[in-house]
Amino acid sequence: MSSKTTFIGAVEIGTSKVTALVGEYTGREVVIIGYGECPSRGIIKGSVVDYRAATECTHNALEVAESIAFLKGPGTRDMKEVTYAIGEQMLILTKAAGSAAEARAKLSASITSGAALSKFREMVAAQGGDARVVDDASLLPQASLRKPFLAKTAGYVTDVDAMGVALAALRLGAGRAKAEDPVDHAVGLDAIVKVGDPVKAGDTLCVVHANNEAFAREAADILSRAIVIGDKAPAERALIGEIVG
Repeated sequence: MSSKTTFIGAVEIGTSKVTALVGEYTGREVVIIGYGECPSRGIIKGSVVDYRAATECTHNALEVAESIAFLKGPGTRDMKEVTYAIGEQMLILTKAAGSAAEARAKLSASITSGAALSKFREMVAAQGGDARVVDDASLLPQASLRKPFLAKTAGYVTDVDAMGVALAALRLGAGRAKAEDPVDHAVGLDAIVKVGDPVKAGDTLCVVHANNEAFAREAADILSRAIVIGDKAPAERALIGEIVG
């Protein structure tokens, strides 16, 4: 058996902070041995996006369903803004468009003509997937439990912690804690509120899709710390902070 140690590092550059994780791969699992964060001071090239406001669901089949709905148009305003902003830069970088305006026109035309949806269908088929899901989302994996996660107090959503949401989804089985863990493609979260949304006590902050009652309760406990309700509406933040480069 090799005595060589394998280390894995991950860095996330966000709009407000940069987070880094270092893990040691033991041959069976990744053990986190280091964590750090610092204020984000910018990136060399790309789109600075507030992803807390860009999507309403997380993980696997739920994200696929959201993507298909967007490609069928018109999609939510926030997802459209983020998708077009990133798509514009991709077309410009590959010289498929000479300006952001030209790129946006091409992206819009691909949606309205159905070309983007058709290409997505081809991509699913090319990877051995069931392309019928494009026309019938019920063919995607479905969780047996759908539980609304409710607000306990009234106020405004002041934070939706992305790491907390990811950990809640992980607890449901949407990802792997160890290399050999199975992934449940049906579970996850959707209808997630966004920062700035006003809520009343009893309002749904998100919907938990689960196949295990205990996992659903544990995910709800994590969400109770990840989604923060305050008395005052937070300052409005631009969805696209800036285009860098």
